[in-house]
Amino acid sequence: MILNRHWKTLAAVLLLVLAFGHAQTSKMPAAVIVLGPGGFEPATTTIRTGNVLLLVQNRSGQKQVVLSLKDASGKSVHDVPVIASRYEWQEVVTLTPGQYTLTEASHSKWVCQITIK
Repeated sequence: MILNRHWKTLAAVLLLVLAFGHAQTSKMPAAVIVLGPGGFEPATTTIRTGNVLLLVQNRSGQKQVVLSLKDASGKSVHDVPVIASRYEWQEVVTLTPGQYTLTEASHSKWVCQITIK
């Protein structure tokens, strides 16, 4: 079952690469983050500035989670509800250098620190 999830993730990333075209995505940084029962894994990540492919998989066991990506000032960059029928959020976001925090609305200790350089 876990192997099946990994194949689905790989397939999703490959589809995004194909959708955006090889030339555009060959240099696009990506962050794959898993939300498990104990929080985000990895808890910290560093990626390049610019367009970033952000893929967050919900493996928490929660039927619905609300993900929030905020910049260092606390300003919301993205708020995304992820429901049981859609186990992941994937989007190309444009992030400038700085610190960002990915959280889940119902679990204050579930935090992922994202550094953009």
